[in-house]
Amino acid sequence: MVEKFKLLLEQIEQMNGPVILYVVSRMDNFVDSWSVIISADWVSADKEIQKSQFREILNLLVKVFTEDAVNIARVGLFTKTDYVTKQFSQFKSGTVLKEDRVNGYDIHEAHIIKSVDIDQTDTTDANENGDQMKLPT
Repeated sequence: MVEKFKLLLEQIEQMNGPVILYVVSRMDNFVDSWSVIISADWVSADKEIQKSQFREILNLLVKVFTEDAVNIARVGLFTKTDYVTKQFSQFKSGTVLKEDRVNGYDIHEAHIIKSVDIDQTDTTDANENGDQMKLPT
């Protein structure tokens, strides 16, 4: 299943540009479902553009997982300055977490598929006012 999520990342980056953080996780009460966390400089501060970006990612998700029965509980888009990005970016790409806790989230299983050192990114934050799509609790 993780390989399919990697394919989704490739398609997201082809469509929008580089991603800083990409995590797929089974967390909190969603033990049988995946949460997808995406952080990138291209996440817009404009709510209408952000909604459009979100819909594009959901459309890619449906396309990639058409033949697979996969439960997606949540998809979150975050800027590189968001606390979720900062907490998960402490882990390197390829890290797998099991039965852990990150910033108050109970992680049953998490795959840090891509994690770029946010201090090394030289692009400005596209969403400096802090607006983002939050993971529902």
